[in-house]
Amino acid sequence: IGVLSCLPFIREEIFEPILAVSKELLDREENHDLIHKASGWMLREMGKRNKSMLLDFLDENAERMPKVMLRYSVEKFPRTVQKKYLKRLPVVNRKRARGSSPLPLKQTKSKKKK
Repeated sequence: IGVLSCLPFIREEIFEPILAVSKELLDREENHDLIHKASGWMLREMGKRNKSMLLDFLDENAERMPKVMLRYSVEKFPRTVQKKYLKRLPVVNRKRARGSSPLPLKQTKSKKKK
């Protein structure tokens, strides 16, 4: 709720609340994926109004950001800029290959030919 409550401020081009909330969330490990998604969304909205402020935030914090938050925040940037920031994530945050399933696939029993 705290993250989404920043939207009216962002619309009025008051960015301090979302920057403060996002920095606070970077140091918490108990956050849920949906909180990271909402934070990335609000950062992206801030970037629509002040791109340089978002780039400054990303330059300072991209390595510490959860993957979901970072992906959502750079979503509207050109692909080259997206890759630049996503490469800064630690390998632990980048471990899944593109197109791979987040869950292990079920093993099916192969039928023997008679």
